[in-house]
Amino acid sequence: MLCRSFGLLLAAGFAVGALPGAAEAQEVTVNTTIWAVQDVRIAAEEAGVLRHMQIHEGDRLLAGEVIAKVDDRQAQAAEKIAKLKLTAARKRAEDDIELRYADAAGKVARIDYDKDVQVNLKKPGTIPDIQIRQKELVWRKSLLQYEKAGNDQVLANMDADVYQAELEAAKLAVERRTIRAPFDGEVQTLFMHEAEWANPGDPILRLVRLDQLYVKGLVSAAEYDRNELQGCPVSVMVSLARGRQATVAGKVVFVSPQIQEGTDDYEVTAEVANEQVDGFWRVSPGLVGTMTIHLSQRPN
Repeated sequence: MLCRSFGLLLAAGFAVGALPGAAEAQEVTVNTTIWAVQDVRIAAEEAGVLRHMQIHEGDRLLAGEVIAKVDDRQAQAAEKIAKLKLTAARKRAEDDIELRYADAAGKVARIDYDKDVQVNLKKPGTIPDIQIRQKELVWRKSLLQYEKAGNDQVLANMDADVYQAELEAAKLAVERRTIRAPFDGEVQTLFMHEAEWANPGDPILRLVRLDQLYVKGLVSAAEYDRNELQGCPVSVMVSLARGRQATVAGKVVFVSPQIQEGTDDYEVTAEVANEQVDGFWRVSPGLVGTMTIHLSQRPN
């Protein structure tokens, strides 16, 4: 009888432990705030006067689009000089006239020297010894000239490599003076305008990406594990003007491992796709709404 009672209690205990899983919710709804995925201040990298800046607040920029240029006339001139130096160095490196001449001169000098040596072998003393030594010197000088011409070509190639590096540095200097949009976004604030002086690090404008947004909310760590939420599809509802509502979809991209201080919650971040209506983005950063996390649709 005692064993039977213990068995019933044990079974009951297992049943109690299984209750949360049995009653597990298929959806979680939390209050959320909308954030920009990218919200940055675009800064100048080099000092100088801003030129070719025709940007206004509210303009939409594409990634790589030129925002402005820091006066780059000196940098452009340096690039042109580097190109000319490189062209000249390559021309010298390709020029083998001295090499071919030294080779030909060496062959002729060797023949002339050998000829006198052969004459003296047949009739000793016919050619003065000093004359033979002079012709040997001419021959050996030609060999050294050939070697020097080869070394000069090697040095010319090395010069070309140096000027190639100088050209790349000059191009980089020009590019660093070209301020480009790092991503598709909308100009929110202009901090500087055409003809103003910019120092390195001075913000030119604030650019915000709006085609993708972050939605952040708090979920109870006592009810849901992080792995249950990661990757789950979400539906986010926000309130618009005159009581209208909009819904956007996305998925959970990050579940914070840190519990919020003073709570039993951790922050969940979802990324949602925004859309334009009549040329304006439907959802804006800073709006509040509700996010429904679809647990049953979590990918395996």
